[in-house]
Amino acid sequence: MDYPVVILSIILVIVLYVLYSYFNGKKTSLGKARLLGKSATTAEQNFMSFKTVDSPTSPNYYISYWIYVDEFRPTPNKNVDDNLFDLTTADGSRIIGVKLSRTGVLYYNRSDNKEEVIVSSFPLQKWCHLIISVESNRVVDCYLDGKLVKSQKETAALASTTTASEIKEIERVDNNIFIGSMERQPVTMDPATAWNLYSAGSGGNFIAKTFSQYGVAVQFTKDKKVRGEIAFPP
Repeated sequence: MDYPVVILSIILVIVLYVLYSYFNGKKTSLGKARLLGKSATTAEQNFMSFKTVDSPTSPNYYISYWIYVDEFRPTPNKNVDDNLFDLTTADGSRIIGVKLSRTGVLYYNRSDNKEEVIVSSFPLQKWCHLIISVESNRVVDCYLDGKLVKSQKETAALASTTTASEIKEIERVDNNIFIGSMERQPVTMDPATAWNLYSAGSGGNFIAKTFSQYGVAVQFTKDKKVRGEIAFPP
C-alpha cells in the first residue's frame, strides 16, 4: 500500500468536507412572511410588533428583514408613501422609520421628519434583504442585499431608545408588499456580516450549491478487496 498517497487522500477528503460544511452551513430558509396591508388583522399586525427588545437602551443596533414588492401602485396623492416599519419611543414618537414611495424610492426618516434616500429605484418582484444599522445614535448605515448603499452621519443624534421602545409596522401599505424574517440586534452591522446574512437567507452561493450536490468517498483496498471506506458527507 502506498501510504503517502493514502495520507494525502485522507487530507484531501478532510479539506473538501470542511469546505462543504462551511459553505453549505450558510443555507437557511426565509422563514415566515406575510402580506402587509390595511386589511391586516390585529394578530397579523402584532406579528411584526416587538414590544420587548434586547438591550433596548443601546445606542448601537441594527434592524434587518426581507422585503418583496410585487408592483408600484401610483395614487393621485404622490406624497402618500408606504410605511414599512417604525422604531418608536415609549410615547409612540418615531426614532427611525423606513418608507417606500410610489415611484420606488426607499428612504428612512427620523422623528424630525428629515428624510434620507437609501436607493432611488427599489427592485421589483424579488426578495431583497434590508439592514438599517445605527451606531451611537448618530451614524446610520443601510445595506441592501449584503452591500452598503448608504452611510450617513446625522448632524443631530437620533432619539434614544427606552425600555418601552417598540418596532412596529404601519397600516397604510398598498403596493402589494411582503415582509419576513425581521430581527433587531443591539449591535452595529459590518459589511462582512451583512453579506453573510444576505447570502445565508438567499440560499447560499454557487460553491455551496455545488458542494451540496456532490459527495466524496475514498476506498481502502488490499489485494483488490475493499477493506474500508470514508465518505463525506457521511
